[in-house]
Amino acid sequence: MLKELSCAEVMTASRASQAIEMIGKTISDLAILDLNLSGETSEGVADELTRRLIPFMFATGYSDGTGIPERFSKVPVAKKSMSKDSLSHALSTLLVTEQV
Repeated sequence: MLKELSCAEVMTASRASQAIEMIGKTISDLAILDLNLSGETSEGVADELTRRLIPFMFATGYSDGTGIPERFSKVPVAKKSMSKDSLSHALSTLLVTEQV
């Protein structure tokens, strides 16, 4: 869906350590995190994105955002599974919010 929304480059990571390594090697405009990555949390990834001032959002299958740490309470959360329109809206909102 991200490619269909004209994202120039989309990278995926299935482990937090892989995601953190990718963040260190590339310039990212934004990130979408699932809190649970192959049984481990993506909190460290969110911390690194915060440190680097890279906007991000969580995508979760939990309807109430259960499991998202309090320190990330202001981070946008989108419910999986998203439609292309809802993903487009969430990304636009994230980018506009970060530019203010």
